[in-house]
Amino acid sequence: MRALLALSLALIGPAAWAACPDLPGADALFAPGEPRIIWVGEMHGTTELPGLFGDLVCHAAQSGREVVVALERLRSEQPAWDRFLKDGDRTALLAQGMWVLPTQDGRSSQAMLALAERLRRFVAEGGVSSVVMMDADTVRSVDHREQAMADVVAEAAANHPKAVILAYSGNLHARKSQSPFDSALSLAANRLPSAQIVSIDAQGKDGQVRSCQPDCGIHPYRGSDHPRGIIPSRDPDNGYDYEMFSGVPMTPSAPALTRGP
Repeated sequence: MRALLALSLALIGPAAWAACPDLPGADALFAPGEPRIIWVGEMHGTTELPGLFGDLVCHAAQSGREVVVALERLRSEQPAWDRFLKDGDRTALLAQGMWVLPTQDGRSSQAMLALAERLRRFVAEGGVSSVVMMDADTVRSVDHREQAMADVVAEAAANHPKAVILAYSGNLHARKSQSPFDSALSLAANRLPSAQIVSIDAQGKDGQVRSCQPDCGIHPYRGSDHPRGIIPSRDPDNGYDYEMFSGVPMTPSAPALTRGP
C-alpha cells in the first residue's frame, strides 16, 4: 500500500497534495509514534464541519501513513459506498440508508455528499485505502449502538495494523468518557484503549445547523471564536483530547435529496 501511495504521489505531483487547506496543528497528529486512532466528533448539520474533517483527512493522506476513514453511517450502506468510491455511482449511493430516511439529522446533507466525493478522490489518488461504515442497522439499546461503533473502529485498526484510523461521528460518540446524560453509559470512543486513541471536538463560530434536537430543522449553533486550527482541549474533563476549529460561522446544510425534514 505504501508503495502504491508513493507511486500515486509521484504521478499526481506534489502540487496537488500541497493544496490541502492549511490546518495548524494537524500534521503533528500523524507523526510517527502518535496514536493510531483519531476520532472526530461534530455537531451534525453544518456546511463547514464535514469540510473541516475532509481537510484533516487530506493532511493524513500527505503524512505517508495508510489512512482508513470510518463514518457514522449504517453498515448496510457499505456495498453502495464501495461501488461509489470505485466508480462514482451516486444513484446507488443515494438510493438507500440514511440518505432516504424521513428524518434528516445532518448526516445525509449536501455537505456530507461533498465529503463523500472528496473521499472518493482521496481513494482514487491512493491517499485513503478504505472507507468503512460503523453505525448499527438494528439498535437493541443505546449501549449496543456505542459498542457496535467501537467494534468497527477496533476491527479496522486490526485489519490495517499500520494505518491511522480517522473516525467521524456526532460529538457525543467521540468522547473518551461516560455519557453526560447517563453516567452508566460508556461512549464509543471510551470503549477503545485510551493510549491508542485521540478524540477531537470539531467546532465553528456561532451560526446555525440543520439537525434534529429533537425536532428537525434549522437551529442556532453556539460555537467558539477561536481561529482555525487544532489545539489541546481546554477542558480535558469533557472527554476530548483536542479541539479543532473551522474559524468561520456555521451555516446549515440542506439534505442531499430533496425531502422535507
